[in-house]
Amino acid sequence: MPLKGGKLMLLFRNWLIVFLLIFPSVSYGLPYRSIRSHELTLRKHGITSFGNFKPLILDYKKLYANSPNSYNGSLSIIRILAIYRYLEQRTPSKFYRRKLREYATNVVLHSKNRHARAFSYFALYSLYKKSDLSVKSLWKRRLITEYPESWEAKLIKGNNIKKVTRNIAKPLTGKLIVIDPGHGGKDSGARGYFGIMEKTLVLKIGKMLRRDLRKQGASVLMTRSTDIFIPLAARTIFADKHHADMFVSIHANAARDRNITGIETFFLTTKAGKKTLLIASRDRGLTPNQLGVVKKIIVGLVQNAKINRSSILAKDIQKSILKTIKAKRRNLGVRQSSFYVITGTKMPSVLVETGFISNRNGARLLLNPLHEERIAEGITLGIIKYFKQN
Repeated sequence: MPLKGGKLMLLFRNWLIVFLLIFPSVSYGLPYRSIRSHELTLRKHGITSFGNFKPLILDYKKLYANSPNSYNGSLSIIRILAIYRYLEQRTPSKFYRRKLREYATNVVLHSKNRHARAFSYFALYSLYKKSDLSVKSLWKRRLITEYPESWEAKLIKGNNIKKVTRNIAKPLTGKLIVIDPGHGGKDSGARGYFGIMEKTLVLKIGKMLRRDLRKQGASVLMTRSTDIFIPLAARTIFADKHHADMFVSIHANAARDRNITGIETFFLTTKAGKKTLLIASRDRGLTPNQLGVVKKIIVGLVQNAKINRSSILAKDIQKSILKTIKAKRRNLGVRQSSFYVITGTKMPSVLVETGFISNRNGARLLLNPLHEERIAEGITLGIIKYFKQN
């Protein structure tokens, strides 16, 4: 009596498992679909012996070596990574972790295929534990920045949203923060290497900061969210009108000495010396004489409490940025100045100079989306720290 289709398939699978167990170290030279079928059979039956998966890895490697940037080539390297992830998750070992790291790093360095690269970022992200949070975050950011539409990026984003909602109380709930991306429209601000314009750079960082603050529960308003010119007085009036809890102005620096580089954060002073007045006038388009008006405003307001709070905020933001970007040598410190936008407001106000675009290395860093994300993250962490203590 001939066997029916279902029984025949079951018999074939049982025979295949026996064959793989008897000949575990042989490369079969099979096409991708056949290798994948064998892999699924082993995984379905819970087999975790490396010897059984080794021939499949060898065949995947051959397909990848023949055409690393082709569709089947990218699928093959993804399957190798998936196998090592599967084995490491079920029988954790340093060998599997090392192999997974080697293959994933090789793909990141040499492959041009976006599917293979996205999965490699995901594999590296999954590989590191919470104790290696900085490295884990690095691969997460690369994945989300380079391949935001990939299923790997969406999976990470989804997991993070659930964790935040379930485990973490949002620290900025009930706070209204005004972000002020400097310049805009006809006022391009400073110009630096690689054609960078300050107005474009700070708007991009401002939007990243808005996103991060909203994730932490804050209500966020921006003085501008497009490339338009907003007068300085209108920016401060906007913040006061909405009774904001905080005002953060974002800028990029420039200097005649192109060797100068670093990050600095400013808060208000009532004692602006000649040098400070020149800095403020240069960056805001006012003459030192016109800044006398600023001094009158300061005298007319009771600013001491605001200055103290702004000083604390500036220090928290400066420390957090430097910690996030991991560059202590780029610390130009916290300074006082009479910038118009932090003078005319009634709430704690700071002005963050995110770097010198007149310095080649500084400009190159600020063109890196990952570095921009870190600056926004650093400002966010500084704001959270400030509100926790005040």
